[in-house]
Amino acid sequence: MAVADRLVGECLAAEGAHKGHFAALVALAEAGAAGQAGLGRRTGIYRSDTRSPSATSSPNPKASAATPPPTTRPTTSRC
Repeated sequence: MAVADRLVGECLAAEGAHKGHFAALVALAEAGAAGQAGLGRRTGIYRSDTRSPSATSSPNPKASAATPPPTTRPTTSRC
């Protein structure tokens, strides 16, 4: 389990994200829209650790709305 945890952390970090980002997105996808307090209850993330989208930049600073994500993953990546 520790190896999987480390690999997930590394893959998320490579995209400029962390497990909290993933947990919030999963909670929103599964249960719908929520405020900071609701996300905190669903995920165990402290409300003060969440910010509104307008207050944060994209987890991946290289990401752009004009640039679609690649359709295939690079073959050299472990993620």
